[in-house]
Amino acid sequence: MCAGAAGGAAGSAESAAAGPPQPKLKRVQCLVHCAGLRQTTVGGRARLSGHHLAGVTEVTFPGDPADVSTPPDSAERSAVTATVPAGAVSGRPSVLGPGGGDRSPQPLRIVDPSELPQGFKLIDGKARPRRAFFDERGGVHLRYRFKAAEATSIRVEVVRGKHHVIRTWRKPDQLPFARHSRTWDGLEGDGDAADDGRYRFRVGPFGGRGYGAGRVHLYGYRFPIRGPHSYGGALQRFGAPRSGGRIHEGQDTYANCGTPLEAARGGEVQREGYDARLLGNFIVIDGFKTQSDFLYAHMVSRSHFHDGDRVHTGDRIGSVGKTGNARTTPCHLHFEIWPHGWHHGSPIDPLPLLRRWDRWS
Repeated sequence: MCAGAAGGAAGSAESAAAGPPQPKLKRVQCLVHCAGLRQTTVGGRARLSGHHLAGVTEVTFPGDPADVSTPPDSAERSAVTATVPAGAVSGRPSVLGPGGGDRSPQPLRIVDPSELPQGFKLIDGKARPRRAFFDERGGVHLRYRFKAAEATSIRVEVVRGKHHVIRTWRKPDQLPFARHSRTWDGLEGDGDAADDGRYRFRVGPFGGRGYGAGRVHLYGYRFPIRGPHSYGGALQRFGAPRSGGRIHEGQDTYANCGTPLEAARGGEVQREGYDARLLGNFIVIDGFKTQSDFLYAHMVSRSHFHDGDRVHTGDRIGSVGKTGNARTTPCHLHFEIWPHGWHHGSPIDPLPLLRRWDRWS
């Protein structure tokens, strides 16, 4: 017990000796009275970002003939804000706290108020990819920059047609001249899946005009076979006769064994397994924001996804094979669509949809 107490005392003494951590600056950016990402005026405000900044008590700016210091407007662990004092000139500001000081690796330019922008202007905006699929992993990425004299609350919209806004986000206090981004998963504001078609993004100040920032063509489904393929003949069609009085409940599409298979639509795995009598290695996915289930059969091996897993459109779910009752046939994907859920009601002919998805995938 005495040894533990002694150890605790030693640890406390060591901590006390170590003292507070030294501030570390990584970047400086303008907040108010901005003529650029790192350009402001006397009386403007700047944010210095980094580590261990909560204890900062003084921010110093280069001056002529001498540096000028000011208390911070705010000091948090990762950021300090300060108003640029009279006498400050362009250069690298620094901070001071109980743990010591540090100087910004980036300079802050002090400009004349005449250089400040008037109002809001979108500098650039791009949406990628231009051809996107609903619920694909990563979604659609919008990147944009804007010009304004201070941090601005931004409205980002997804628009169908000329004026129909289907999704809106509000981004408070975004820095002017900095690069910003927004990701869209293809959902409308009410949670429904957006229809296939062309969409554009608009960016502007909240309550003000929006400006065009990028376009995208969205598709709800992706063709599942990622390589050369063919649809075969009458025996491969939906409804073709099978042994035992059965009928074919899907479409067989030929492709080389090992050709990657991707989810035509994201969703939740309803069933994954092996059926020696018919399906071989198979997976059933409940399509996200649909009532339909999609079955992929005869894969080379079992999928790495399991029951209950979340799959996104375009995720690799397996490879074309010839397992189950297809072991004596050429390699192919057996694909089924069940509009009310697997083995609920009846399947539908997937060929028209497959051909449609094939055109744009």
